[in-house]
Parts: sequence; structure tokens; C-alpha cells
Amino acid sequence: DQSAKKVLQEGLALLPDRYGRLATRNLPRLRGLLAPAVGGPGLDGRGRRGPAVEAGDRVRSGRVYISEYVDMTRDETAAYCQGFDRSDPLGTMPGFTPWEMTWLDNTAARGINAAVESAATTHGWTFVTGIHAGYRARGYCAQPHWIVRLHESFLGQGDMNGTAHPNRAGLLFNGDAIQAALLNDLYPEGVGAPPREPDRPRAPVATPPAG
Repeated sequence: DQSAKKVLQEGLALLPDRYGRLATRNLPRLRGLLAPAVGGPGLDGRGRRGPAVEAGDRVRSGRVYISEYVDMTRDETAAYCQGFDRSDPLGTMPGFTPWEMTWLDNTAARGINAAVESAATTHGWTFVTGIHAGYRARGYCAQPHWIVRLHESFLGQGDMNGTAHPNRAGLLFNGDAIQAALLNDLYPEGVGAPPREPDRPRAPVATPPAG
């Protein structure tokens, strides 16, 4: 409905600024991501930095990996979930219609992922792809599913807040995608070969096949 559309539009409009603050305020506090800016402060005589983040430091952008959001909307045949079914109350999502599932994928999820990709391009981060597509037949109503269902959230953590997040199988898939991106980046000639030099251009990100 229009209220959901408005919430999404307002949220998407805020994302560039939030990713900008992440890049300029939060990430520079992680010392392992820091590198001296050109003409900026360097290391001391012993190769050490002080405890505080120094002005002029910048993030080694290539060390930041950011991934897609998942697709929670499809069943095991890759068709959109058909909304709540009283004959299958645990396997279907209460309060959602088939149209809303389509909207969640085509408008919400893809809009968020486009914003994430744009932020990665803007800030020089590595964008890990293949995750949204990997869930194509593993959504909330699929069997097997990679999404935490409502009752599973209550059983697992005592509240509803885990609903629609990746479950253990989904997180393993996400981890494989991120690991593949790291290995492809750091070991472009294979894990048996030496890692790439720090300033060597990174290879395109590889993604694992959907399970």
C-alpha cells in the first residue's frame, strides 16, 4: 500500500548518508582498516600508531566487503509465496498477500540492493553478489528454507525479532559467498599460490552457485 511505499522511499533516501557516515566516521575507527592518506600522518619510528584515529587517515577501501540482502519471498519452485495459508500456518507468513511478496522482492529488496551497490561503488568497497539470487528457491515458504519463520524465531530466541532473517543454512551460504569473494580477491591465482600484492588490482568477485 501507499504507507509501505512511503516508508521504503524514505528509508532508501536515507541510505546514502548513512553509508557515507559509515565510511567517514565508523570505519576509520577500526585500526586494521587504516592507511595513511597521501601527505597525511604516517607511522612513528617503530611502525606504530597512537591510540586515537589521526586526522587524514583513510580507510583501505578494498578491505571493506558489503553484501546483498537476501530474497525471502519465494518457495522451492522459485514462485512467489502465496501469502498466509490456514492449512499451513507454520510454513506461510501471516499478514502477507502474494502481491505483497512480489512487491517485497521487486521493489523493496532490489531497491535496497541497488543502494548497497551504489554505496560500494561510491566508497570503493567490494560488493559481494550472488546472495539474493541464491535464495531464489529458499525463501520463507520454501522447503527447505533459509529464512527464519515466525514460530522458529519464538522457539529460538523467545520473540518475533528473528523472523525473516537468514537461518543457519542461509548464513552458511552467505558465508560461502563472502569467503569466495575474499579468496578470489586475495588469491587470484588460487589458494596454492602466493597472495596478491597489496596494491595489485582486485579480480572480479566470484560467487558460489545456489544450493
